[in-house]
Amino acid sequence: MPHMDAGWRMEPPVSVPVAAGVSRAATAAAEPPDEPPGTAAVSQGLLTGP
Repeated sequence: MPHMDAGWRMEPPVSVPVAAGVSRAATAAAEPPDEPPGTAAVSQGLLTGP
């Protein structure tokens, strides 16, 4: 197999293993929040009339 220093990978990256028997809620609780604390979701859509 040829050695490649840079460029596209030949195979996709390996996924992180998850412990067997662990519920999704327990795993999700350990992850940091998607948004920083104190921010609120605000709609950025275009409002149109009828």
